[in-house]
Amino acid sequence: MNYLNRSLLGVLAVVTACGNDSPSADIQDPPPPDNVTVAVRTNVQYQTMTGWQANAQAGQFETGYSTWRDAALDRAAADGINRLRIDLRSGAENTRDAFTEWLSGAITEQQWRCLRYATVNDNGSATSISTAGFKFSELDSTMVRVVMPYRQRLQARGEALGLTMTYVAFTGQIGSCGQYIHGDPNEYAEFAVAAMNHMRDRWGFVPDTWELINEPDNTGGIWSSDRIRDALVALNQRLTQAGYQTRIVAPSHTNAATALSVAQNIMGSAAGPVIDEIGYHRYGGGEPSTVSSLGDLAKNHGISTAMTEHIGSGYEDLIVDVTAGRASTWEQFTLAFPSADNGGQYYAVQGSNVITGSRTKYLRHYFRHVRRGAVRVDAESRSSSVSSAVAFRNTNGRVTVIMKYDSPGTITVGGLPAGQYGIGFESETTSDGTLPDVTVGSDGVATLQLQSRGVVALYRRS
Repeated sequence: MNYLNRSLLGVLAVVTACGNDSPSADIQDPPPPDNVTVAVRTNVQYQTMTGWQANAQAGQFETGYSTWRDAALDRAAADGINRLRIDLRSGAENTRDAFTEWLSGAITEQQWRCLRYATVNDNGSATSISTAGFKFSELDSTMVRVVMPYRQRLQARGEALGLTMTYVAFTGQIGSCGQYIHGDPNEYAEFAVAAMNHMRDRWGFVPDTWELINEPDNTGGIWSSDRIRDALVALNQRLTQAGYQTRIVAPSHTNAATALSVAQNIMGSAAGPVIDEIGYHRYGGGEPSTVSSLGDLAKNHGISTAMTEHIGSGYEDLIVDVTAGRASTWEQFTLAFPSADNGGQYYAVQGSNVITGSRTKYLRHYFRHVRRGAVRVDAESRSSSVSSAVAFRNTNGRVTVIMKYDSPGTITVGGLPAGQYGIGFESETTSDGTLPDVTVGSDGVATLQLQSRGVVALYRRS
């Protein structure tokens, strides 16, 4: 069940040409003049955005979470994060609720680490689910403490939360604590349906995206390319039978080059049409040439990619992933955490204070004005003063252009729809700054006066 046959968002992806990069005769915005700094062509369209993602980890199991929760979630919602990823550990298929034991202090952290990926089969049949054989207490705790309050914040802003369920099986931690049964693709698919059923019955909605396996290269060789391919086929069959229209992300290796190699193998097989976004991490192999090859592979199959984790990534990586890599989903890592600002969280917690991460200050200018369903359109820098420019048309028709500028001075942006535009920026000297609005006339040109260097977002107002 490919992305192209699913939800409204899937329909948007079809319309906006993930693979064609061809001009649309329906777009009549003025062409950019030759002498502008940045030329925007809104009729040349690329991928459809599915979300700016964060792992649904906000330090919710740490002492003091209640003192920073609201500030962290409020800030994330205001800065435009609109997709959360829930890690679902393989050990949720078990007769023992080890998570609740750990949370209550009945077992130690080390004991919990050993148990959380070990599985106990719910029964002898991979086609018949025994609900008593699944313990989703960790999932439910994350829903209560992070996902639901964050979802409510986005709803208050008129937005829907995108939700990704990511299956995690770091089998090397199991040791002598038990066995692992999800190497059987049918048992894996049963586990996925059990989790989706639980979400439906307990929370009234289900994730719109399922990430097949988090970092298969961290599973001791169990999740090989062949295993991924077989699991994709089984998962697609079971989700379809259960009536779930869920986008699927794979293969999501830690190393982008490995993800590329595995994806190339899979896309040519019967499992290829199951994948809606080619997933990868950036802990290795993140060179622009590799990311570009991932983007080309996605384009050739009419889909997009998803960069679903890299601790330390900032806007420079985002630019490469979204343009050369054609990423529709992008994630640094956790929403918030009480630790130093190391790029592992968008917001660092210090005591009860929530601090916007040094990388997030720049990322938020991309996040805020590019919403779910936005289509990336063509943007070309014609001056060394702007080293990169990316542009999008949101579902409401409003165009946003975000530029990395490397020197102060005057820049002009051409090819814009007429109207009033706001300007937000981050620079070496000013954090979360704004400039006076500019009015774009029938010539489609906006003129900006910039100081220092940094990131500037030009966005159409209502």
